[in-house]
Amino acid sequence: MRRAWNPDRLRSSGTIASGLQPAGYGQNDAARRALSRRPVVLGLALACTLALADGNSRPAAATPSPTLASAMSAAVARITNTPPAPAATPAVPVRSAILVDAGRVDASVLVPESAPPDLREALARIPLGQILDPLGLISLDRSDLESRLGKLAARLTLPHRVQIRRRGNLLAGQDVLERIQQICRDGLPESEAAELTVDTARLPRSFVLPGPLQSFDLEPISSNRLGLRLFTITARCDGGTWRQIVQADVARRVKAARLKRLARRGETLTADDLEEVTVTQRTDSATPLLRFEEAVGRCLGTYKSPGTMLRAGDVSLEACRTAEPARRGPGGARPASQATPAPKANRTDPGSWVIRPGDQVEFFVQSGGLSLKVPAKALEGGALGASIRLLNLQNNRQITGIVTAEGKVEYGVN
Repeated sequence: MRRAWNPDRLRSSGTIASGLQPAGYGQNDAARRALSRRPVVLGLALACTLALADGNSRPAAATPSPTLASAMSAAVARITNTPPAPAATPAVPVRSAILVDAGRVDASVLVPESAPPDLREALARIPLGQILDPLGLISLDRSDLESRLGKLAARLTLPHRVQIRRRGNLLAGQDVLERIQQICRDGLPESEAAELTVDTARLPRSFVLPGPLQSFDLEPISSNRLGLRLFTITARCDGGTWRQIVQADVARRVKAARLKRLARRGETLTADDLEEVTVTQRTDSATPLLRFEEAVGRCLGTYKSPGTMLRAGDVSLEACRTAEPARRGPGGARPASQATPAPKANRTDPGSWVIRPGDQVEFFVQSGGLSLKVPAKALEGGALGASIRLLNLQNNRQITGIVTAEGKVEYGVN
């Protein structure tokens, strides 16, 4: 059978000239997409032409200009249906030395306040450490920062090392020392104030403050005038109020009188009976030490052994009145010919003894401001002022003492 003529079949096979075909007749989907992209290609060519014209008709360099690159990127994005890549954000530089006000430190201190807000918020969630003291320091190297920051490190230009220091100020220890000396000397006579010494070996050379100093006060805590004294420093700074307790060892160097021999009650002391020694006092006493010039010519109120430091309570006007007149020379002074001999061991009548052999007695030793009492046993008997031998019950050693009262013996020459 003869096949019938079909003009549509000839057109689809290309036998009939394409000029006679209707536009897009018999084309597949790929051909239609190619036709739809034709305006894009034309736009890309036009953009290239404008970019070259923008360069004052000069040939394009090997690196495309920003205008050409932007046009090409937009054209490619329209062809591939993808948005253009955002422009790269420049890295934020980080300084190697940073000052902070607070003790808690996070990574937001690495960038200035002009940094992007999203970057500062992300860095604020990363802790770097804590600085407890003013002028304290945290030191971090680049590798440590990169491990802490993670992906955010790519947005920063990190130096080799970063040092973060907390703000602060200093108060000179010399200023505190001068204030302590002034407080210790207030209210004292000039002669006694000159004898004071203030040991501030425990005082630091400077005190670290939370901010610039405005003013400071120093108040004593303890009431004692000698010995270890405590003071409170209160400093008002821009960073707030700061307080600290300091201590100082206050002493007084006195030239005091010390007995060179055994002296009885009622004797008038002469310069030959005393020697002047320098003593450092670190405790307050109700009966202060007598100076050499104050002790000469005074009467003793009780027996005193050699080496005793004389105090105000050791001399008495009543003892001078009750002293034997025969023992006084013209003007009340004791003649040298009547100097009191050293006490004998036991040559008096046993009827006048106040201590008998075998009695339990209290043996007193006085040195400076200290008084020591030791239990002892009398090996000999004696009257008041007699020198007797004793047995120290603590170490079973024999000692010698002067009888001062019933059941009481004071240290003598051993």
